[in-house]
Amino acid sequence: MEEPARTDAAHSGDCRELAGRHPALRSDGLYVYAKRRHPNDIGKTFYVCTGHGNVRVLPGQDGGDTLFPGAFAARDNWLAYAVSQQEPAASTAPSYLYELKATTGTRVVTQVFAWPDENVQASVEVLEIVVAPNRSIAWLARLTGHNAYAVERIGADGTRSTLASGQSFDRHSLTASPHGTTVSWIQNGQEASAPLA
Repeated sequence: MEEPARTDAAHSGDCRELAGRHPALRSDGLYVYAKRRHPNDIGKTFYVCTGHGNVRVLPGQDGGDTLFPGAFAARDNWLAYAVSQQEPAASTAPSYLYELKATTGTRVVTQVFAWPDENVQASVEVLEIVVAPNRSIAWLARLTGHNAYAVERIGADGTRSTLASGQSFDRHSLTASPHGTTVSWIQNGQEASAPLA
């Protein structure tokens, strides 16, 4: 279900200026950056800016209280990212995936659990995400404290699949081909790949 993200017109202006010197992501005129939104927020809120001042608040956050966006990736104004839910009283910290069209705010992936088994009782960390031109996404997830990894994919049609799972993944190896048609990773010292787009 596609759902638009909110705009924040009060912060409109030049994207490079709004994002500051150290944006969380800069990709072909798209900027993701964090700023304090309200004086009583514990932390910062993440925004995406495209064009000249087209600013949107990223969905899935709470001002830095318990929900923390990260692992940002973009291609052709499609933005994907993970949100880690870190409740102080909880023994686990799950992560969820989001994807939206940055220019319109249309959400195509909303709060999808990052691990293949939704019943797992462990913390899940999203290490890297890649985006295809057709808006398919793939990500490398890890069970924190375990040597267990999974490469997951959501296609442009919304279909989810597990591309690989197991142990001994290079945690920084997930990449998309230059045209975004395949995704590759390294497991047990060997490169593997699968269709992405």
